[in-house]
Amino acid sequence: MVTVRARDRISIAFGGAALLASVLMIGGALRWVQAIVAGLVALALAAQLASRRRFARTSPLVVVLAIAVGLTAVQLIPLPPGLLEALNPHGNELRSDGAALAGTAPWQVISLDPAGTLRALAFLVTLLGVAVFGLRISGSERGRYLVLGGVAVTCGLAAAVTGFHTLLNVGSLYGVYDPVHATPPILGPLLNSNHLGGLMALGAVLGVGLAFYQRQASQVRVLWVVIAAGCSATALASLSRGATLALGLGLVTMIALSVAARLSPANNDPLRQPRALIHEVPITIVIAFGLAVAVYTSAGKVVDQLDNTSIVELNQPLSKYAAWR
Repeated sequence: MVTVRARDRISIAFGGAALLASVLMIGGALRWVQAIVAGLVALALAAQLASRRRFARTSPLVVVLAIAVGLTAVQLIPLPPGLLEALNPHGNELRSDGAALAGTAPWQVISLDPAGTLRALAFLVTLLGVAVFGLRISGSERGRYLVLGGVAVTCGLAAAVTGFHTLLNVGSLYGVYDPVHATPPILGPLLNSNHLGGLMALGAVLGVGLAFYQRQASQVRVLWVVIAAGCSATALASLSRGATLALGLGLVTMIALSVAARLSPANNDPLRQPRALIHEVPITIVIAFGLAVAVYTSAGKVVDQLDNTSIVELNQPLSKYAAWR
């Protein structure tokens, strides 16, 4: 008979495998990788079906993703031609002309790209499954620690993979996948440097925050410090200005929240404060030293990019701001 604890372990194992696959397997860019991630998430949720635990209230995260799934699914519902003409006459005319030229019979749906919409629907359903799984596991303090730790470890592994490829000057990811439409400054599991840098900024902030968590062994604290330093170095080496700013703002916010928590009235226990300071001051020194080394060794080029950033880019037709417009 499978106990509740065993069921949770099975679910966490499948969920962790999905997290690792989504990041380390070419960032989930390929369809077969997305199918693997979706299958692992489904198995993680299936292991929780017999659980009697229920949410006290519906999370806004689940509500938002469920609305996105519903709106995307509506676009794939077959509709009469007259209704499609009334809803989107110009798009319906383009679809009819294209079908006549290609000699095909397209889906009579709202979406002008049913294949892309179907893929987006599968992606959103997978995200909804991840949200439900994460919320169920995070129902306890240990569960929240496992979720945050799992994300931090995944970020650390991504940083290690990136560092390995950079040190060995490898031109193909894992020696088997050659980027076709990407020329990142550093080669990692996420081929887009902004995506990789943003993930690394998240990993660095999580690593620093987890290093201050008191209910863990000292060896685990060392792991979080190493992950924070490695992710910081990778974020800066990605030459992503957005990731660099996110890293700085994230660390400042985390430190501010940590200080506020220590100064709150609920934590003014005179017996615990000296002990907390004894443990946290050395940790702070080690983290600061590790981050300083990471910044010193990898921040040169991104600093140059930040220096060259100006509002002139707002009017450049090939800048990201033009793409946003």
